[in-house]
Amino acid sequence: MKNRVLGRPVRQTLVVVSALACALTSVLVVLGGTSSQAAPGGNAGPTSASVGFDSHAVAGGRSAAKAAAVESYWTPQRMANAVPMDETVGRPAATRGKAKAKKANRKVNVPRPVGKLFFTDGGVDAVCSATAVRARGGNRVLTAGHCVHTGPNPQSGSARFYSNWVFVPRYRKGKAPLNRWVANYAFVPKAWSRKHRYASDQAVLLMRKSGGKKLVKKVGGAKVVIGAKQRQRKVRAWGWPAQGRYNGQIAYRCDGGTKKTNRYGARGDAVLKCTMNGGASGGPWLLRKRKGLVLWAVTSRRALARPHLIAHPLPKVVRAMLKARPS
Repeated sequence: MKNRVLGRPVRQTLVVVSALACALTSVLVVLGGTSSQAAPGGNAGPTSASVGFDSHAVAGGRSAAKAAAVESYWTPQRMANAVPMDETVGRPAATRGKAKAKKANRKVNVPRPVGKLFFTDGGVDAVCSATAVRARGGNRVLTAGHCVHTGPNPQSGSARFYSNWVFVPRYRKGKAPLNRWVANYAFVPKAWSRKHRYASDQAVLLMRKSGGKKLVKKVGGAKVVIGAKQRQRKVRAWGWPAQGRYNGQIAYRCDGGTKKTNRYGARGDAVLKCTMNGGASGGPWLLRKRKGLVLWAVTSRRALARPHLIAHPLPKVVRAMLKARPS
C-alpha cells in the first residue's frame, strides 16, 4: 500500500496523483457529522465572524458508544493499509545529489505527544501525522488542514470534512502504546477550507477522553508558537512516511536548519531538507534549541524534484482554534 497516495498537486502543477476508490470490507458504523462556521453565538470560544475558521461536529465522537465503534473500526490491518493524504508541488524528477538531505532516522525515541492520525473519506482509509498540544481542555491535536478538510475544490465530490479520526501517539507497527483517541470536533481555517491557501494548511481536532483520561494528561503536549520566523537553525521534523523505502509503520525524523521560500505555492513558507514523503503530512516541526517540545509549524507538502518538506509558520488563526469551544 505504500505507493498509493491521496491528495493533489499545488496549483495544478503537472503531477499525477493516484486516485483511490477501494470499497471498505465492512460498512462504517459512524460517518460524517455536521459543519458550521465559527460565528457569534456559535460553537467556538472566541466567537466572531472575523475568527477565520470553520468548525465541524464529528458524528463518531458524540457518544461513548459511537466512539467505541470508531475505535473498533480501526483494526491493525486497516491502520497498516491506510493511504497517505499527501500534498505535492512541482514535477517529478530524480533527486539532486547536491541537496544532501539527511536520511530520516528510525532508531529514535518518539516524543510521547507525537503520533499517527487515521481518518476516513467515504470509502477510503487515510492517514497523516499529528501532535498533542497544550491548549484549552487538554484534549487537542494539531495537524495539517488537508488532513481534516478537502479544501474548496477536491478532485471528486464537494468540499467536505473527513470523518472518523483516531489519533495514536507513538504508533509503531499497528500498536497503540499510549491508547487511541477519537475526535469529536474539528476546526480548520476558512483560508484553507474555502480558498485552498497553503499558508493556512493547519487544523485542530478536539479529542474525547480515553480510559477516563485527557490526552495531554496521558501523553503530554507540545507548546505552540505562533508567527515564528521561517529561518530556524535547529529544527526537528517528525512523521510516519509511507512511500518507497518507507512503510508507514515506524516514525522517522529529520534534523536541520530551515530557510524562507516563496517557490512552493505560498509566500513566506519554510523549507527543510528531508527525505520523508507521503504520510508525514501534519507532522510537527519542533525547535530543538528550546527546552521541551516547542511546535512552530506542521508539514504541509513536499517537493517532488528534491527532498524538501514545506511548512508555514503557524498563523494567528491556529491560536483561535486552540481556544475555540465546541457548541
